[in-house]
Amino acid sequence: MAHWLPKYTDAPSAHRLIGGGGSSRSACDPKQTLRGSARGYRIRAHALICFLALVLYRVMRLRLKANGSSVSPKTALEQQRALDACSKCHNYTKKHVNVAKGLPALIMNSRLVQVLAFCHEKAGENERVASDLRDWLRKRFSVQMREPGFEPFMQALMTAKPCDYQAITTEAFAWLRQMAAARKPD
Repeated sequence: MAHWLPKYTDAPSAHRLIGGGGSSRSACDPKQTLRGSARGYRIRAHALICFLALVLYRVMRLRLKANGSSVSPKTALEQQRALDACSKCHNYTKKHVNVAKGLPALIMNSRLVQVLAFCHEKAGENERVASDLRDWLRKRFSVQMREPGFEPFMQALMTAKPCDYQAITTEAFAWLRQMAAARKPD
């Protein structure tokens, strides 16, 4: 999510989008105002979400600076992801690394839910890598995935909103990339 935040750094233009100034007429239909239309509400909601994301990003950056860190929030998340992946793969063998390298292609072809179910059924190295991935995703998305275990995790994935599912899948790709890079095959 943080990869697009720096683009929305102009607060006055965000304020104009929300309706604080400038023209309030739609670009598509000059007779229709943004304030009363469904499209207008979507635009205002999008602008509000962008503004809140900017505020969150800046608060994270300020907290990192207050703690004496010079890294950005995106870098801090990448470091946390790498640390978790490295600690999980400490006892991995070459088979585990090969499974982790192959999972992104499987996820791209079959979606995350099906790949995690496949790994659970296959057991062995596949289940261990998938279990470590589920643990990381549960930490990152604790609001959507509260209970431990395979069944509750899968149920949370199947009932997740599309935008949440996409964010979870993106995070799974990033964790797998970090894990494969952290453990060199013997």
